[in-house]
Amino acid sequence: MATRQVVNDNLFSRLWVGDTAPPTGATYDMWYDTTVEQWKKYNGAAWENVYYQVIEQVNAKGNCTGNQTLDLSLGNVITATLTGAGIWTFTNMAPAGKCSTVTIILTNGGAFVITWAVPPKWPDATPPTLAAAGVDILILQTVDGGTTWYGTFLPNKI
Repeated sequence: MATRQVVNDNLFSRLWVGDTAPPTGATYDMWYDTTVEQWKKYNGAAWENVYYQVIEQVNAKGNCTGNQTLDLSLGNVITATLTGAGIWTFTNMAPAGKCSTVTIILTNGGAFVITWAVPPKWPDATPPTLAAAGVDILILQTVDGGTTWYGTFLPNKI
């Protein structure tokens, strides 16, 4: 049985939520297709997928010396300037089966050693060489609640 719900308030007056398209002749602007978890927009003749820009929260850590807890509930884009060695740990990742992506914009990352509580798996099993003076961008992802992290990076050529 299909789950259907019309959202009707002052802000959203013509939305349809369910696993089937709105009835023919109905006047809905947007439909959330629960079978594929995708918003769709009616273009006058057919329903088309809607893609949204992702706006991410920034967690500005400032100068970092010693052990750091990177709480993803505070933002998944982390800016930091490394001023001393330490162990970095992530908290509040998405549960297994969902993806957490973290972007770390790191200044002077090669000046000191970062020890990861859960070491990322890097391409060719080789951790990146970070700039002692400059900016590197690390992108880390986990799909198992933080048990395994996969890393890529952009060297300081920006």
